[in-house]
Amino acid sequence: MGLHVVEDGEAIRELTLGEIEEAEQEELGEIVRKEKLRLRAQAQARREVAEELAAADFRAPDPDSYGTLAEINQMDLPPVEYLVGPAEEGQKGLLGAKQNAVLIAQYKTGKTALAMDLARCLVDGEPFLDRFPVVRSRVGFWSLEVELDELRREFMNPLGIGGEGRMAVWDGVGQPVNILSEPGKAWTIRWLQKYKVKVWMIDSLAVLAVWAGVNIDKDNDQTRRLFAAIDEIKRQARVKVSFILAHTPRSEMEEGKERARGASAIDEHAGARWIYTMEGEIRFLRINGRGVKLEQTSLLWDEETHRSMAGMAGSRGEVTGVEGIETIRAIVYKDPWKFNTKGLLKEAAGALPPGMKNQNLVSTLLKEAVALGSVKTKPGKGKEVLYGPPGEGNGQGAAIRNVAAEKPRRRRRTP
Repeated sequence: MGLHVVEDGEAIRELTLGEIEEAEQEELGEIVRKEKLRLRAQAQARREVAEELAAADFRAPDPDSYGTLAEINQMDLPPVEYLVGPAEEGQKGLLGAKQNAVLIAQYKTGKTALAMDLARCLVDGEPFLDRFPVVRSRVGFWSLEVELDELRREFMNPLGIGGEGRMAVWDGVGQPVNILSEPGKAWTIRWLQKYKVKVWMIDSLAVLAVWAGVNIDKDNDQTRRLFAAIDEIKRQARVKVSFILAHTPRSEMEEGKERARGASAIDEHAGARWIYTMEGEIRFLRINGRGVKLEQTSLLWDEETHRSMAGMAGSRGEVTGVEGIETIRAIVYKDPWKFNTKGLLKEAAGALPPGMKNQNLVSTLLKEAVALGSVKTKPGKGKEVLYGPPGEGNGQGAAIRNVAAEKPRRRRRTP
């Protein structure tokens, strides 16, 4: 049965196919017009809401943060300040007093242990790596990979942290907080303010990014948004420093060219890049960035206290060489179990070439020789420790292990 039309004064007739198609086009056009109007209304509503939210969130920058060059040159600018300072006057520090830092670590090098040792030094006011002075600070540690029981048992308790009241810890495992969301951002600010945190440590970036729905492996724009949120949170919570733990790619990287796994925006964000690597059983730390620097340095790690000490500077090949260790080993092999610590240090200092006779350096070499098994120890009289070759006597390794170096520090630098 076809469609019919009745016009005034005319008989009923069926619509032609052309008339039907024309009517359908008119109806479709009206539907499209209304849908376009609805979409335009939605787009305009989104723009207006975004503008309203932006206006509500806007805070005018501090007037002291801008001006003409003439005005800026008249400002009484403070000197460069470091949270972790230089070992000697005139050198650069390791971490600025107002800086974003990223600890970029190879897998299974012990990044959490190193970060926790830094936290201990900050809250207790003790030199980092037993060499670099620090400004005592309140630390907030976000443990997003290690649950609290394990963190306390394996990382915190052995360190013997004294300033417990200056350190706050959050076990965030399984409790995602999206800092890109308004509720997540607000909760984070309240947490940092509650504990008056000045140094915000996050372990790790990978977990924080997953919580925020950010693909840090590939998306630079998303990664920059994440870091922008961190900066905003810091400003509102009056946090001075962020210290974020990240990984290098799992593939082996050329020495000196290590970077964080993922988007290049990670390295862009960091004012201080702490590169933590490993060669065999020896760990190395190198720092670069704006106003900070540490030549690649081997680390001594005390197995009992879980504290790290600076070893020798140099490339991995230089540090894992044999010159310094071989000198000590030759002395021990020549006169097994003859020397106690004081006597061996004196004998080694006399045998080492000029520029390597510094007492701290010789002591480090001896610890490293024991750590690597080139020299063994056994108890002597009273509290004495005697030294001999591996496989002789009742020798045993010392407590310090796995992060020492075999070759002496470059001669232009001594500890």
